[in-house]
Amino acid sequence: MSITDFDEHGLGVRTTGREPDLVRRDDAHVRFAQLAAERRFVVPIARTFKLEEWYDALELSTSGHAHGKLLILPRA
Repeated sequence: MSITDFDEHGLGVRTTGREPDLVRRDDAHVRFAQLAAERRFVVPIARTFKLEEWYDALELSTSGHAHGKLLILPRA
């Protein structure tokens, strides 16, 4: 699942995912975004990857051993 801020003037979010049991809770996402903006909510980053290392990120993600978010960084 991905959560991305598409609202350039606030904290609106959009989610994408294929989980069949995914319950839409847009109100919760807005609250999490507000807490993150206030530095009261932290998402642990397990590791970052260069764009060309996407397959390594995928393998770690599917292994279940990441223990945090995996970020693929855009090319500079």
